[in-house]
Amino acid sequence: MEIIMVMLISFVILSMVYAMRQGKSAMGSKPSTVQSFVTTMPVNEVLKVVLACVQQKNYDIEDIDEANGCVILGERSTNLSFGIYITSTATGTVVEIGARSKMGTSCDLFGLLHSARNRLFNAIKAAVTARCIS
Repeated sequence: MEIIMVMLISFVILSMVYAMRQGKSAMGSKPSTVQSFVTTMPVNEVLKVVLACVQQKNYDIEDIDEANGCVILGERSTNLSFGIYITSTATGTVVEIGARSKMGTSCDLFGLLHSARNRLFNAIKAAVTARCIS
C-alpha cells in the first residue's frame, strides 16, 4: 500500500513539473506527425484568422514567430502544446498543425494527443475556409 502511495505522489509531482513547461520548450521542432491543408489566402491573412480562432477557443498563445510563420499554443487542461506552421508555396499557403505532450514525446494517454490535435485542426480549417468564402 505504501508503494502505491509513493508512486501516486511521484506521478502527481512529475505532472505538476511538466505542466509548468512552456510550450516552446515542449514543442522543440516540428512534430513528425502533422495535419495540413492548403488555402489560397496569403500567409498574413491566414495568421490573423488562426490567431482569432485560437483566442476564441481559449488556447494559450505561448509564442509567435512571424518570420518563420509559427505559432505555439498551450492547453492547460491536457498539458499539450500545439505548433501551427504557416508557409507560402507555389500552390498556396500551407497550414500544418502538430501536437506534443509536455509530459514527454511518448506520452499519449488514450489517444488524447491526436484527438486534441484533430479538434484544433478542424476548428482552424473551418475558420480559414469560412474566411475564404466570405
